[in-house]
Amino acid sequence: MKDNFYSDNMIDSFETEEEAMDFARQVTKSLEAGGFTLTAFASSSAKVLESIPTQHRSHRLIDLNLDGLQIEYLLGLEWDIATDTFGIRTKQLPSVTTKRQLSSAISLVFDPLGLCLPVITGAKLIFQKTHKDSLDDSSRRGWDSPLPEETLVKWNDWTTHFHKLSFPRIPRCFRDHTFPIHATSLRLVVYADASSVAYAAVAYLRCQFEQKVTVNFVMAKGRLAPLKPTTVPRLELRAAVLAVELSLVIKKELRLPILDVEYHSDSQIVLHQLHSNGTKQPTFVNKRREYILQHSKADSWHFVPSADNPADDSTRSTVPKDFGISCRWNSGPPKLRDPSYAPEPFIPLSVRSSEEEPSKEEDPPVVSVNQLQAVPSLSHPHADQISKLIKKADQLHLLKREVAQLLRSDAAKKEELSADELAEAFRLCLSVSQDEEFPGERKALLKKGKISSGSPLRRLCPYIDSHDGLMKVDGRLRHAELPARTRHPIIISSHHHLTRLIVEDRHVRLHHAGIEHTLSVVRQDFYLPQGRSTIRRALRQCIKCRIQHAMPQPPRMANLPKERLQGFVRVFTNAGLDCFGPFHVVIGRKTVKRYGLLVTCLASRAVHLEVLDSMDADSFIMALRRFISYRGCPKVIYSDNGTNIVAGQKELEQGIANLNSNRVVGEMVDAGIDWRKSAPSCAHEGGVWERLIGSSKVAMRAILESRSVSDEVLRTVFAEVTSLLNSRPLTHVHTDPSEPEPLTPNHFLIGGPHPHRVPDDEQSFDGVTRRRWKQAQFIVNQFWRRWMREYLPSLIERKKWEKSVRPLRVGDKVLIMDENLKRGEWLTGSITAVHPGDDGVIRKATVQTARSTLLRPAVKLCFISGDRGG
Repeated sequence: MKDNFYSDNMIDSFETEEEAMDFARQVTKSLEAGGFTLTAFASSSAKVLESIPTQHRSHRLIDLNLDGLQIEYLLGLEWDIATDTFGIRTKQLPSVTTKRQLSSAISLVFDPLGLCLPVITGAKLIFQKTHKDSLDDSSRRGWDSPLPEETLVKWNDWTTHFHKLSFPRIPRCFRDHTFPIHATSLRLVVYADASSVAYAAVAYLRCQFEQKVTVNFVMAKGRLAPLKPTTVPRLELRAAVLAVELSLVIKKELRLPILDVEYHSDSQIVLHQLHSNGTKQPTFVNKRREYILQHSKADSWHFVPSADNPADDSTRSTVPKDFGISCRWNSGPPKLRDPSYAPEPFIPLSVRSSEEEPSKEEDPPVVSVNQLQAVPSLSHPHADQISKLIKKADQLHLLKREVAQLLRSDAAKKEELSADELAEAFRLCLSVSQDEEFPGERKALLKKGKISSGSPLRRLCPYIDSHDGLMKVDGRLRHAELPARTRHPIIISSHHHLTRLIVEDRHVRLHHAGIEHTLSVVRQDFYLPQGRSTIRRALRQCIKCRIQHAMPQPPRMANLPKERLQGFVRVFTNAGLDCFGPFHVVIGRKTVKRYGLLVTCLASRAVHLEVLDSMDADSFIMALRRFISYRGCPKVIYSDNGTNIVAGQKELEQGIANLNSNRVVGEMVDAGIDWRKSAPSCAHEGGVWERLIGSSKVAMRAILESRSVSDEVLRTVFAEVTSLLNSRPLTHVHTDPSEPEPLTPNHFLIGGPHPHRVPDDEQSFDGVTRRRWKQAQFIVNQFWRRWMREYLPSLIERKKWEKSVRPLRVGDKVLIMDENLKRGEWLTGSITAVHPGDDGVIRKATVQTARSTLLRPAVKLCFISGDRGG
């Protein structure tokens, strides 16, 4: 009762008359106990009506005459009791002159089940167009504004077609009355489709008992495309969501043991999105994909050609000419009534460009059972056309379909292809390829039964199989317990385009297996000369494999910038900086975050650490001013672009992004500083400070031991770590005490290796005046000479990336490495510009992806395809 009452009407159905009568008695008694009297009973069974008191029957059924035309109205639908069918109530639509009248006239067609959805879509599109035009023209915005002449003409044409149509009626009972309920297989089949103007879904219930099948329309739902422009693939995805929503409603409302629900779409983009695991998609796609897969399985989605998709009828602006009971909208696709019907699984393809759609694959080729004459294929009337189709094909299963359609008569081209037709098409393709690659051998075998002794196939003892007319191997495995196709494999050429299609087909079916696995499967049906090299060539063209195994090819390590090699200058004249953290400090009862600013001298490798109270621009500028007050103003400052911060610290990444604002740059320009930022993801360009940040973190971790400290303690720790880092040796540490002590950054800062060492009171400087400023200058110059003698030569080697590689070029397809994503989620793109370094070597590139344009270093780009020339 709760599920089947709508307002004061109740609708229900039962398996037997006894169940219906028993329910009528119970529901009447229950409602009367509450003071409600249930009346206007109607039933398709005279026996049930006889059990109902006359005063409680519908006024149309008081005389129990079920043979005449008896129409009851159920929630706006017509119920023909005599035939037990549903239909829609059609009224004479009035003429309209305003937008208000147009909306009212369309609403007169009440169709909750979507029976006439292909018809009513045209009227809704007329109204949408009228509304859209009124937004652009203020004189038409009112609901009572006159409609333009163009709209009136379209509306009159639509109503003329509408009144001419004879709308079909659908049976109330989906299952044939001769089908036993528990022995009947019930399957809900839902179709989805979209066009640039509308998208829709329609559901059919397929009932099968033994070899008897009935297919009935259940429900349809459609919506117009939004006024905001969008792509057809996105509308197709919305149609898929609508199909899932429709199936959920049907399964909830129908009390039938539905065995399975299958979904069909003619959008291979949508099907590929549903079957792709771990692929990074836009938010729009991800949300709808998650909803679809939450309520359905990816394996339940199948591909259907547009010609066989009934949902396509309700996405057009034109009124269908034929709308009888036999049209596919009302009766479903003919193939559903085949007792042996089974949907073909959709297998997504991995090899596709950004505009190509993945497609389903065909079953493995089967051998035709028809006896054929050993006739050369070039005598076939379509041999030349088949040869052209082979050369243009890029997928084997599509080639077989095209050839099969070519062999059909025009009258049969719309029918579904059979397995025998696909097998015959593949046989002809193989025969054509053999004629093109082995013409002499085939002619010799047809005439003499043997080939010449100089043929490269002589060791295979080839013969023409009278069963299919193909040239096969007559080797030494005749008595082996193997299938005939393996004992006598078909001979194919290693250079023919059809061979590449066969190898790629097997490779994809094996989920992109390696060379040996693919070769073993190919050899089960074909003999392939130079098999490994042929398969290796084919697999090199597999985009998915190249993406899966692609590695970056870094260019030869660049020369050090001149700022790192410049001596005899003030320390921190050329500096590099970066931020790190956070660190937690205790202020009262609160714990707040602090960050660190590291500045390093590019030449002497001296370090200066400052505490940042926050990651905003003000805090950074004040810390930089403190540094300048201590160490002097640098001429050049290098920094990264803020996207190479590890550990997923969102606040730090946001802070770095804020630091790279125009305000900070303006401050630096005013101070006369040349601030140079590296490209995004170029962490290797900041190795000079990244290494020191790592050392700083190690030292601080040892001192703080993950404790929360006060601000004063943190600043003291920063000062001690600064002193520690500036005491580290830059040159070799000698074991002989007579050798000079190693050079450290402190030698350039304070004149000695360690700040805690007391300087000597007396020092001798032979040949040098004892004036203090000259003494200091002499000491510093001595350190710089040692720096040039001992430290600079240690930088001469390239520790890695010592080889020259193929440079990146405009138009190359590349995979963009991202340490924060799995390899399967890395973006692919096309290079639109390259940026050489000072030495002319390409070190950065601008990459256009599907959603944005990125600047990335060459060490982060994996080459996929392009011109391989050097």
